[in-house]
Amino acid sequence: MVGCLVRLQEAKGTLAQAEERIRIYILSDPKAAANLTISELADSCATSRTTVVRLCRALGYSGYKEFSKALLRDTASEALGAMYADIHSEDCLGRIVESVSLNNISSIQHTLSMISHENLARAVDAIMTAGRLHFYGVGGSGIVAKDAQYKFLRIFRDCAAFTDPHEQRFAAASLGKGDVAVLVSYTGQTPDMLETFKVLRQTGATTIAITRYGRNPISDGVDIPLCVSSAETALRSGATGSRIAQLNVVDILYTAVSGRTYSQIKERLALTQASLGSPRSEGLI
Repeated sequence: MVGCLVRLQEAKGTLAQAEERIRIYILSDPKAAANLTISELADSCATSRTTVVRLCRALGYSGYKEFSKALLRDTASEALGAMYADIHSEDCLGRIVESVSLNNISSIQHTLSMISHENLARAVDAIMTAGRLHFYGVGGSGIVAKDAQYKFLRIFRDCAAFTDPHEQRFAAASLGKGDVAVLVSYTGQTPDMLETFKVLRQTGATTIAITRYGRNPISDGVDIPLCVSSAETALRSGATGSRIAQLNVVDILYTAVSGRTYSQIKERLALTQASLGSPRSEGLI
């Protein structure tokens, strides 16, 4: 189950102004906030009980009672210690090494806690029966799309990745029912990716998204959303946290598909491995 603190962090940028004010207040001192009544929390944030309830429901809880229990559980288990660390320009090298490494670890750990196994299984089923398999991404997410193509080309004959916005829309328009398109976008609201998604929705292809936890235009509209977590730090150079989390999901999908079709693809795996000059292996990766 996704931790309450992770949900609060990942909700950044998706809430109404008053709800965002409550979110910031809680994260500033989660242990203190966990012991407040709904009225006390509303008063502290200069808002209403109704707004507090709306925030709870936006985070996936039935109401304040369930939310409060989850927040207490997180703070009692010291889940706060596993949250991300800010990185600032004045940090020394040792601090940067520690913060970047721990943030990448946290990205994977939090993604593990929030990703839906049911949706993963649906994504694997869709990929296994796909006629064509496309990956789409721009910027840092484009690197993830290319990595996915590199992996899946070993086992999937008709696989391609597109990182140029114009090529994405042309490629998307060529898909149809029975094909699969995987959109890689951490925010789920990059303009170029939204344009590609509009095209895909008209084709009948099955759409999968690797995107942040919470509501966004892409995760709300695709057939199968796969959620990841990432650091939101003062210096997000190259969106490293989100890239690590997305790459982890790609590895999960590739390994799951390979494992379920191993008897059919083992010779192809051996051939692709030999083409790289590597010794024959029975492994999937």
